[in-house]
Amino acid sequence: AGCPFAYEMPGPSNPQAVGDDDDSVSQSDVYPYSIHCSGVGLTSMPGPIPPQAVFLHFSNNALQSLPATVFRNATGLKSINFPFNQITALAPGMFGGLALIRIWFSGNRLASLPADLFAGCSSILLMGLSNNMFMTLPDGIFMSVAANLSELDL
Repeated sequence: AGCPFAYEMPGPSNPQAVGDDDDSVSQSDVYPYSIHCSGVGLTSMPGPIPPQAVFLHFSNNALQSLPATVFRNATGLKSINFPFNQITALAPGMFGGLALIRIWFSGNRLASLPADLFAGCSSILLMGLSNNMFMTLPDGIFMSVAANLSELDL
């Protein structure tokens, strides 16, 4: 496994424009601190996300879970991307206090979501949760993000 947050690469300044394939990202269109750990074989998170991180991309690994506090100190996060892993659960309120614009967890093994997962995340514009194992979702789970949400991929 690699990427113990040593691979800090330029990321997009417009996380809305980024899909699962970042090939179109211009090197001149960057955030101050981005972490790209895609396809490096991670089976667990190497530690909490650094406070200065703005853009995360951890696609195509073998992550099964994320610690409930993994994002706690990264208060500048705008975009969280963990598609195509093996994540089975997300902790209640784990995104609380973050001014996120984009959350992408498509292609995992999520069967349910905590009712308060998105509490306090009214800034989310884009959310990807497709290709998971959902049978039902809690009533009102998207109410806190409904005002600004422009895309929900479910």
